[in-house]
Amino acid sequence: SFFAPALSGRVGGDSFAVFLPGACAGETAVNKMEHIMGGLARAGEALGLGNRLRVSAGAESAGPGDRFFDLYERADAAMRAGKSERKKALYFYEPSMKQGTDGPGTEDTESSADMKYISEQLRESHIVDGAYCQDYDTFLAIYRFLERGLSRTGIRVHLILISLTDLHGAFVRLDERELLMERLQESIRSSLRFSDIYTQYSSCQFLAMAVCAGRENMDIITDRIEKAFLVREPDRPDIRLSFSFYPLQPIPHGVPAASLFGKRPVEDESRDMCQGTENHE
Repeated sequence: SFFAPALSGRVGGDSFAVFLPGACAGETAVNKMEHIMGGLARAGEALGLGNRLRVSAGAESAGPGDRFFDLYERADAAMRAGKSERKKALYFYEPSMKQGTDGPGTEDTESSADMKYISEQLRESHIVDGAYCQDYDTFLAIYRFLERGLSRTGIRVHLILISLTDLHGAFVRLDERELLMERLQESIRSSLRFSDIYTQYSSCQFLAMAVCAGRENMDIITDRIEKAFLVREPDRPDIRLSFSFYPLQPIPHGVPAASLFGKRPVEDESRDMCQGTENHE
């Protein structure tokens, strides 16, 4: 976008500076930024990023007696103001932008704007009602993260294994399995809280983690799942839901913890639900 006699250079990890000589530098800066933004829009589309590519620029015109660092400092202050507001691509320097650019506060201002942008990118983009569904590997990582923090946070987390079987304890028939598991997943998602998480563990099982929940909450949770599943599959007395519970335990620092995954979790309590019959302990 810039040609001689303009001078351009990279001044940081993702920062560049351009010096535009001439009386019409301000108007040229506006035109050049429009050209850059157009190029970013095309690049974003080509990379499948849509309009997520952003650039913030600050500009200032040299006055009598200005040295390079004077001009650079004011343009940099305008750029930082643009990063914090993110309303447009190009900002021209104003005296009010000077505040906070001297001393240690400079990096804090830029970091704050960067962290706000990063947090926006990390935030869940398509939030749906109900519990948080994740693939097994992500579920496992969250489990281990929570387990590490139990000794400091003091929160209670219960792991719940939900199995779909026939009355003899065998997994349901293959030709019915996909539909019944979809119905069970819908029941779990709508019954657990927004802060809870679940994943499919096997072809006929789901794992869930109830955060800030103790054993006294398990009956409430399983009752909700049972009732939600009965609404979706009301005429199946041949189907059983069984629940197994395990309270996460703090890991002593420096002591390797045996993973509960890859095998059925250790059960401190279990409960079955037979459709069309009473619940059994």
